[in-house]
Amino acid sequence: MKTYLLFIIVIIFAINISAQNYSLQFDGVDDYGKTTQVANVSNNFTIEFWAKPTAEDVIIIEGNADMAFSMVLHPPHGLHNWGAGHAGVGITVATNMITVNEHSHQYTMSNLVWEGTIGGWNHIAVVFENKTPRLYVNGTLVRTGLTSSYDYVHPSLGYDGYPSYTANSGIGTGMSGAKYEGYLDEMRISDIIRYNNNFTSPFSFNNDANTISLYHFNEGTGNIITDESSNSNNGILDGPIWSSDVPNGSASSILMQAPNGGEVWQIGSNQNILWASSNVIDVKIELSINNGASWTEVISSKPSTGLYSWSVPNNPSFQCLIKISDVTDPNVNDISDNVFTIEQPTSIEAGDKSGIPTEFILQQNFPNPFNPNTTIYYGIPEGSYVKLSIYNLLGEKIAELVNDYKDAGNYSTTFNFENHNSGVYLYRIQAGNFVETKKMILMK
Repeated sequence: MKTYLLFIIVIIFAINISAQNYSLQFDGVDDYGKTTQVANVSNNFTIEFWAKPTAEDVIIIEGNADMAFSMVLHPPHGLHNWGAGHAGVGITVATNMITVNEHSHQYTMSNLVWEGTIGGWNHIAVVFENKTPRLYVNGTLVRTGLTSSYDYVHPSLGYDGYPSYTANSGIGTGMSGAKYEGYLDEMRISDIIRYNNNFTSPFSFNNDANTISLYHFNEGTGNIITDESSNSNNGILDGPIWSSDVPNGSASSILMQAPNGGEVWQIGSNQNILWASSNVIDVKIELSINNGASWTEVISSKPSTGLYSWSVPNNPSFQCLIKISDVTDPNVNDISDNVFTIEQPTSIEAGDKSGIPTEFILQQNFPNPFNPNTTIYYGIPEGSYVKLSIYNLLGEKIAELVNDYKDAGNYSTTFNFENHNSGVYLYRIQAGNFVETKKMILMK
């Protein structure tokens, strides 16, 4: 009888172990997982996974040939895997940033860079539609990136067939010491656009006809990760350890939407502070006028509805930030990506001569970020020949807004970016000996 009971206990224990959910923990030093294929899919696809990063990364600039180091999926080399005109896609995730990169003969271009707080478990989905990436965090669209200049872009399966890269590339690692630090769970790559609108994040991914790779990471032991799709693209682990820390349906997140950098808000005006949240009941809102060095309370607690109508206080500064925190867990928070401005009320209308400025001035465009229209304000204290132009980050002029003599006064001009891709642009004014350049962000 004792033997029989012991046998039953062992069976129950084995069943419990096999049914337990696991994730993979990467140390950020030399851990990685490697599969054996690259995906024969291009231009329209979805990459999604759950991530819990535990380290920050160095902020990079969208559109530059640059690469962050927290590499969740290494971008395969497009030229060597598919041929000329092809690029592979990779993704990095850190506690302060998510990037999408492409890899070919131009090394790694950063097609999408999103700065935000990533605390705890978060569902990350990157959707490519006609070679343009969209980033969703916990089901909320947070950024649309730049359209690839290559003919074809392909998702990564954590593998690069180019011999000199193979030892470095994989899940959780890339070239030149690009190592992910944190936890990963539930990774799926699909040959369709799974998300067009905001959605409720799934905590486990199903296998269907459009799944080309699916890892639940529930093995719990050994060094093999099993691909549950029909492609059976199993992988081998080198270093990551199995963890019982998994997404459980209670992940909380806050994503700042406005003000998020570049806005110019006047004292006494009513402005909407906007955010998106998941599993957050009440939030606290704070203001910094010194780029985050110190904070003052705007409101101690309010329901997390995603909107707070704010009467802008008499605290003029060009280094303002807003922070929104979960009242229950202040570690769940987000801060404006870049500073915005609080200024004294002004009246600047096109050709308005009622108030002659005492100095040359180029103001921040408004709104910013914008889609597709934005207005640029400037003032000149004396009659001058004025040139106002817009450039991309390659230094190429894409529009000339003003090229004319102007009398002293305040002016504005509006430009429509409907035919341009999302990204950072520069606008530059030359008036007499005065020259100034500012950045603006088109976010479609």
